[in-house]
Amino acid sequence: MSSFHLVEKTCCAHHEVESLLSQLRCPALILNGSETVIRANHDFFVEFSMEESDIEQRPIDHVLGLLEKRGIQVFRVHGRHSVPSELSGSFVIESVPVLLDKEYGFVCMFVKDDATDGEGLSSTDIMDFLEHANDLVQSVSPDGRFLYVNNAWKRTLGYSAEEIRQMVFSDVIADQCRDQCSLLFQEVMRGESLEHVEVSFRAKDGRTVYLEGSCNCRFRNGKPVSTRGIFRDITEKKRIQEEQDRLKKRLKKAELFESLGLMAGGIAHDYNNILLIILGFTELLKNKLASEQDVLGYVEKIEKSARRAKALTHQMLAFSGAGRIYLEETDLSVLIREMEPSLRAMLPGHTRLELRLDEGLPLVEADPVQLKQALNNLIANAMEAIDSEEGIIVVRTGSLHVKKGFFHDAVLDENLPEGRYCFVEIADNGQGMTPDIRDKAFEPFFTTKFAGRGLGLASTLGIVRGHDGAIKLESVPERGTRVTIFLPALNTSRPSD
Repeated sequence: MSSFHLVEKTCCAHHEVESLLSQLRCPALILNGSETVIRANHDFFVEFSMEESDIEQRPIDHVLGLLEKRGIQVFRVHGRHSVPSELSGSFVIESVPVLLDKEYGFVCMFVKDDATDGEGLSSTDIMDFLEHANDLVQSVSPDGRFLYVNNAWKRTLGYSAEEIRQMVFSDVIADQCRDQCSLLFQEVMRGESLEHVEVSFRAKDGRTVYLEGSCNCRFRNGKPVSTRGIFRDITEKKRIQEEQDRLKKRLKKAELFESLGLMAGGIAHDYNNILLIILGFTELLKNKLASEQDVLGYVEKIEKSARRAKALTHQMLAFSGAGRIYLEETDLSVLIREMEPSLRAMLPGHTRLELRLDEGLPLVEADPVQLKQALNNLIANAMEAIDSEEGIIVVRTGSLHVKKGFFHDAVLDENLPEGRYCFVEIADNGQGMTPDIRDKAFEPFFTTKFAGRGLGLASTLGIVRGHDGAIKLESVPERGTRVTIFLPALNTSRPSD
């Protein structure tokens, strides 16, 4: 005698239960809330040789009675642990709650109970395995509706069962992955089985979740009925990889700057020694030829060129960090006040300078001459970036206490310690920089101007590095640029006035 068990199981389904019923590969019935049969699938009629008139609008107990009369004994038990051992190898009726229009009903699936035959798992065991798996499992209909998602899927993305019933697959695809997922979905629907696919979903809280896995499609009579996907959350792995790539890029850039700095410093020292000799003998010639105006003019041109070359060597030394530094306790706001007349004089008429200086700043240890040169370079760069009729350059000072890692987005991350830092921020409303230009802005000999050596910002970076500081750069095309210099604040108290 064959036998069946009715095992109640908690899960959720959508109102399109008839579509679900047609996709089941086992005999199944749809019951309303009163446990009356309202529909059966084709497999049910084939398996049990029944007609619609035998079961339609009949209570489930009546149908089970008919099965018992045909030699199929039925047991209604709760939980697989209570299935009698002598009934192994029979069938199990799994009762799944579903939403029918405005009330709940059930889909009853008649599944072969082979859990104890030593050759495989029953459907209940398989479902339990999926619900407790760490990987994200989903099944999606050809029109994008979710047919099934497991607990890991819901837990990782944060959507409730009720929300999932109202969603389609495209609702969870991250914007940057839409085109890729559309192509992948089409490939799977054509019957291709995809492995090691990387996609990104949008969680309920807005996070982007990166996943890697495989997907394929189930067909019936040559037509696709559902896609199946198994994915593993690689968000943390992706974050670590991106961090490693970023650090490698910064290390490579730091090594480049270091090697160029050594080269520039060595050349500049030798070049500077040669220039000192040229300038010394030029001065002697001027004294000897005071009455020879024509020759004196030639000598003055030589001197002018030599002094320009000397200024270039100072920039190279500043970039390499090998220039002389005469450190003083300095108030950045006072320093900029001293520079204000010369700064305003260098600006064109259509650009105005606005100072927002914090009074009573902590002192920093700096070389005022070098720091003024660095600020002049930044303001000159801001001035050249402004091509509008109403340009503005804002210079702001302040101080803040930073945590470790604050400088991760600095031009060169020097892994500076946490503590209090004073800053000078120079912002303009100029043309801004594209990302590729922004990445190269502080590299030596890089310039977007027809005239210029491309050492202004590079020497500024060298000066700031020589002061154990850091620079941050923010720029958006057509919206301007903001450059901020950070210098460590001294712990000593300010002198009283």
